Amino acid sequence: RDPHLDLEIFTDILFPILCNGDPFSGCCREATCLQLIFDLLPTCSPSLQRPVMRHLGVLLCSSAANLAIFDDGHGVHALLYLMRRLSTDLHPLIQVVGKLLLARHARTLEPMLHFVLAESSVDAPT
Repeated sequence: RDPHLDLEIFTDILFPILCNGDPFSGCCREATCLQLIFDLLPTCSPSLQRPVMRHLGVLLCSSAANLAIFDDGHGVHALLYLMRRLSTDLHPLIQVVGKLLLARHARTLEPMLHFVLAESSVDAPT
């Protein structure tokens, strides 16, 4: 775990960058910053992961436009990869996945189905 990461780095620096300088706009525009947040979260303690994921989940689910950050297909893969790596409650990210399932097409659905099938085969009794 990285002891240098704290909530302020996310709330005061990364979320404003994600929202193109205006964290109160609620618009996610910087996919590179979202990827950076996804990369940093697994290095954080679970006590830091929870509030960051809650904020991220609310932000991403606040509008259909914010879900467009996943339109390239890469974002969906990054989200599912992050879900595999986190050690804390995934409820905020599952809400994002649910919104994506409702709002998107087969290109988004395919990696999600692969994720579910891979996870269920790992959890299946032998």
